[in-house]
Amino acid sequence: MILLLAAAPVWAVTSEIPDLPRISGAVKIDGSLDDLAWRKALKIDVNIETNPGENVPAKVKTVAYLMEDGVNLYIAFDARDPNPKAIRAFLRDRDS
Repeated sequence: MILLLAAAPVWAVTSEIPDLPRISGAVKIDGSLDDLAWRKALKIDVNIETNPGENVPAKVKTVAYLMEDGVNLYIAFDARDPNPKAIRAFLRDRDS
């Protein structure tokens, strides 16, 4: 009985889980989202940021694209940074 009561709050959570579009055939992965397969992907607005802010509204429009083919999960991001040349990242030993 205690176990059932502990699990009760989990049952109360109701979130809609979106269905991922299933694609067939090859997906062109080249840094561009022009391939027809990406047009069929589930689009999710990423409208919050966690760094440097903490769950604050994002200043840059970003959209995530998700789809699957039964074996692989495909995820792409379209981030519309107004100054992409200012983006910097550190090169790590395992980066190629």
